[in-house]
Amino acid sequence: VVESREPILGAELANMVAEEFLEYKTELKLDSSQESVITLTQRANRFREELRKQEAELEAFKQLNQVFLYSSEGNEAADKMADLTGEAAGYRNRRMMLGTSADGVSLQQQLSAAGTDKQAIEDLVERGILKQPEWVTLKRQKSRLQSELIAMQSKYLPSHPSVIKMQEKLKDLDLKLEVELQFALDQYYVELDSLRIREKAALQVAQQWEEEAEAYADKEQEFRLLERQVNRLNKLYETVYDRLKEVEISLSSESEILEIINRAVPSQKPVQERNVQNLFIAAFIGFGIGIALVFGLEYIDDSLRYPEEVLNTLQIPFFGVIPSANWDPEDLNSHMLSNIDQKSGLAEAYRNVRSALIFSGHLESGATLAFTSAVPREGKTTSCLNMAVSLAQANGRTLLVDADMRRGELHKFFGLEGGRGLSDLLEGNAKPEALVQRSGIPNLDLIATGPFPTHPAELLLRPEFTSFIEWARRSYDHILFDCPPVMAVSESAVLASMADAVVFVVWAGQTSRKLSQTSVGILRERGANIAGCILNNLEFGRIGYYYYSTYYGYYDYDYRYDTDR
Repeated sequence: VVESREPILGAELANMVAEEFLEYKTELKLDSSQESVITLTQRANRFREELRKQEAELEAFKQLNQVFLYSSEGNEAADKMADLTGEAAGYRNRRMMLGTSADGVSLQQQLSAAGTDKQAIEDLVERGILKQPEWVTLKRQKSRLQSELIAMQSKYLPSHPSVIKMQEKLKDLDLKLEVELQFALDQYYVELDSLRIREKAALQVAQQWEEEAEAYADKEQEFRLLERQVNRLNKLYETVYDRLKEVEISLSSESEILEIINRAVPSQKPVQERNVQNLFIAAFIGFGIGIALVFGLEYIDDSLRYPEEVLNTLQIPFFGVIPSANWDPEDLNSHMLSNIDQKSGLAEAYRNVRSALIFSGHLESGATLAFTSAVPREGKTTSCLNMAVSLAQANGRTLLVDADMRRGELHKFFGLEGGRGLSDLLEGNAKPEALVQRSGIPNLDLIATGPFPTHPAELLLRPEFTSFIEWARRSYDHILFDCPPVMAVSESAVLASMADAVVFVVWAGQTSRKLSQTSVGILRERGANIAGCILNNLEFGRIGYYYYSTYYGYYDYDYRYDTDR
């Protein structure tokens, strides 16, 4: 908008500014496009040179190694290697079958034991272990001649020519039988050696084919790598080239993105500002919006912020306020009361809550105390942990139990093991004494959650849990349970009903009033004894100077615990 005492001069000035702006944008677009053309051209040339080199390398590799044959020859080598391996296995099976008798005893051991014992070798031939069909025929002839000799000896004297001739025939048969036996034995060893030689030769040839197949595979892999590099460079070159064409087309086009739709004309009416009136109107509107926001936020805010709201809304005793602290989320060890400045307002807040618990009568010797909240991330774990530390600092033997068997993390604060704990005890896999871990803080022990079970609520109803509480009461002065949120899971109400007292933790200014009322109602319906409530993570800057001065204004220390300090 151009304002001037001269309407014509103002209109001409507005038109001149618009025209100069259009000219500037055109020059700027042209310079940018030309710079893009130069950059893209350089990239395209570089990719093209690299592509040429890579293609030349691939072509040289093809000509040198004849890559188009590798796939088929490699498969042929693999097939031949498999065939020769199977053939060698067949020779080995035949050799093993030839070297073993029907009764499972090694035939070579039998022959070595037989040695030159003719009768033993004859037994092997008769049993079919040594193959010699001619020997069977000669054996039958010998039996027939022996029968004829016996018949002749019954008729003639031993000196009779027929008897002598028959005996000579038997001797000839015996010689032939010995020759056949020796031939069968020699033939057996020859066949055994032949099979061994064939098997060895087949394995050697198969190994050669295997080496050749591996060489083909290596060459083919090298070829595929070169081929992929060529494809990659080709795609890059095409992409840059297409982009270059797009920029060149946009340069050749004369279309303008910006144009003057209506030119400025001299105004016929004077322009008069109403500064004072506009100021009062803006102040009035801003004041009204501010009041509406205050009442609207007050109406929308459903959280519990003040101690009196705990007493009036939840109708349970109020134990104290825990101010907000600058906890380091990466260093869980810094969240513990024992590791912060004991003179700070934060440490004093936990001591005030401890005093309220003691004088409420719920911390008698052996009492069990359950800490819970309405929803997750209310600070109940930190509150339970630091109350256990505070009670241990007061020389009370304290047992801290992680009863959140779905996502318990108490062991991480002490750097201890969480894989064994309460779930092992409830399933009957361990005794309480074996699960207790020393926290490193005097008078404070820990039982972790253990493996996360499928049905935690059912485990709490087992007799093992009652036995565990009886054991804990005999061994410790205080037993604190870190329970899961009431609105999230069912086992929280079960555990709260079995404990002597329940401490309800509320995040000040964050937790919904309706959710807190519903959670307290559920606990009371289950028969839980709600000892009181802790307002956790309270920011005094949000609730005013009164509460800060009332609760912790006496101390000169900052109520925040700053880890940097």
